[in-house]
This record gives sequence, C-alpha cells and structure tokens, in this order.
Amino acid sequence: MDYKAATGKWIEDHTEEIIGVSKRIHAEPELGHQEFKASKLLVEELEKHGFEVKLGVAGMKTAFIARKGEGSPKIGILAEYDCLPGLGHACGHNLIAASALGAAVGLGEIIDELCATVIVYGTPAEEGVVQNAGGKVIMIDEIKEADVSMMIHAGPSWGSYSTTNARESFLVEF
Repeated sequence: MDYKAATGKWIEDHTEEIIGVSKRIHAEPELGHQEFKASKLLVEELEKHGFEVKLGVAGMKTAFIARKGEGSPKIGILAEYDCLPGLGHACGHNLIAASALGAAVGLGEIIDELCATVIVYGTPAEEGVVQNAGGKVIMIDEIKEADVSMMIHAGPSWGSYSTTNARESFLVEF
C-alpha cells in the first residue's frame, strides 16, 4: 500500500469537512483556557473517527490527548485553538487545529497497517496573553511520550527557513 497516497486521498476526500471545522472555530474565537467550544468540536470529530480521548490533561480543562492505533513509532500532532484578544484568529490557530485534525484522522485511517500510534495533543492557551499560557509547555511530560511531534502553522514564509529550533518558557514572580 502507498501510505502517503492513502492518507492524502482521505484528506482530499474530506477537505470540505476539515475546512468546516476551521471555519467553525474561526467564527467563535475563544481566549486561552476558555476554548471550550473549539476543544469540544475537535474532540467530537476525533472520537467520530475512532480516537480514544482523555480530557482535562495537565490540569487544563480545555486540553486533551486523543490517540489511535497501537505500537511504535508514536507520532504526535499538536493542535492549537485559542485566539488573540480583540483580533480573533489572526494568528491562524483555527487553521492549526483543522490541519491537525485532518492530518491525524488521515493518518489514523492507515495507522493499524503501520503498527504505529497517532496522538493528537490539544494544547490550549498558546497565544501567551493569559495567565498560565503555553499549553505545550504545561503538557511537556505528556508530549514526551511521542517519538516525533509536529505542528502545522500558517505563516508568510516556508517554515523550512525558520531559525527557531526551541522555545523556553518560564514564570518570574516578584
């Protein structure tokens, strides 16, 4: 089987569904740790496609982990879905969420043949404008389970030209 072609075909056949998820998240922007509608929508879509979902991860009500398949490698796909105050989804987190959904479900269609696991990490509060922002940092112990993790992020240039290789997060108290 041509795994890339099979995954691509699923995504192509379900493009309108994926775009619909993006549009629904975009239409109802939610600030970090308040992304109840976006999180619920993503979880429902993942469950509909056979993913097992754990809610409220790392003490965050809108964080989730969804998995399908068994075995290695464990492929992590990160989903962001919060918005910017006053700007909505100007940073495109609705696109990140929908892309993560499409990639994960497309891969999930063939994951058993790969004897692998696909894991979606729903990471809230990534915009950094709310208290306790940075869902990925807060969820790092869970994300470490994956053998590889990736995220799709819209931008004005090709990501392969990016110079950011890591990000640190820390809390300073005065």
